[in-house]
Amino acid sequence: MKKVFPADYITARAGLARATTSVIRDSGGCCVNVPQFQHEVVVAMQNAYRIAKEGVTIAHGTDGGHLFGLDDHRELELLVKSNISPMEAIRIGTINSARLLGIDAQCGSLEPGKSADFIVVSADPLRDISNTRQIVAVWANGSEVDRDALATPDMRQ
Repeated sequence: MKKVFPADYITARAGLARATTSVIRDSGGCCVNVPQFQHEVVVAMQNAYRIAKEGVTIAHGTDGGHLFGLDDHRELELLVKSNISPMEAIRIGTINSARLLGIDAQCGSLEPGKSADFIVVSADPLRDISNTRQIVAVWANGSEVDRDALATPDMRQ
């Protein structure tokens, strides 16, 4: 039986949490030129690929930086840059996480009887994982979320 580790353990061991947080916090990208940061990202990506190749179940972490939601997209992008397929990265962020938490009977995939929580995107994330950022609709518990009602006045167009 393959071992299953929580994403926090995997990301901490691989350094993905630290690398992802640094990239997000430094939205201008200036940390990319710091040699130690570059080394940590390379090691993290190599480790993510190695453990995935060995069959270790990886689940998406909740220990990212301070931009909730955006960190999730960045982590998916780093996984794909680690030579993990876009489909596997999506599984890591959905069903693998639900299984690890023991709630896969309620969520983690779109099936009758499960909570219908999902996003609708305008472009195919299997072609380019960054397309998960192209959100056109959000659904929670089977109902579309009114995104305009959630936006602050300065975010409305």
